[in-house]
Amino acid sequence: MIIEKSVEFKSPFYEKVQSIPGADDIHRHILSNGITVLSRENRYSSSVFISGILPAGSLYDSEDKLGLSDFTSAALMRGTQNKNFLDIYRDLESIGASLGVGSGTHSATFNGRALSEDLEILLSLLADILRYPIFPENYLEQLRTQLLTSLSIRSQETGEMAALLFDQVVYKDHPYRHPEEG
Repeated sequence: MIIEKSVEFKSPFYEKVQSIPGADDIHRHILSNGITVLSRENRYSSSVFISGILPAGSLYDSEDKLGLSDFTSAALMRGTQNKNFLDIYRDLESIGASLGVGSGTHSATFNGRALSEDLEILLSLLADILRYPIFPENYLEQLRTQLLTSLSIRSQETGEMAALLFDQVVYKDHPYRHPEEG
């Protein structure tokens, strides 16, 4: 009879990489403007990931401007006072980074990824996009056309229309009755 004894391998590298984020390794810092920053270091990765949430979702759209938050988030990366659409995407491509802005029911979100050495560039682009957007007319018209096409396609899909009707019935007098895209 052969009895095998299994040996458990414990590497400090394996334990650190596999650990679940917790209160002991997440740092909280509140900036002077009230923004709360949460960060967690991973010394075994050469990249950074940033994300943020702002209270600006479709729940805040007025009845006469349904879909405004969705449209605004789609338009934010189309140009700023300092960079046009092509400059924004050239800068991102030159460092192999990604950056995006989106909107949901309760919030507007942003996220980005880059090498840690390019964090300053990524944050600078994000700050420019969020603080100094210009919403160029040609891109707004393009987005408007895309949205209208999307809404037209939605109106011909039975499942989508059923979901809209369901929300209107279930959330009769509540903002949830409206679709995020208007």
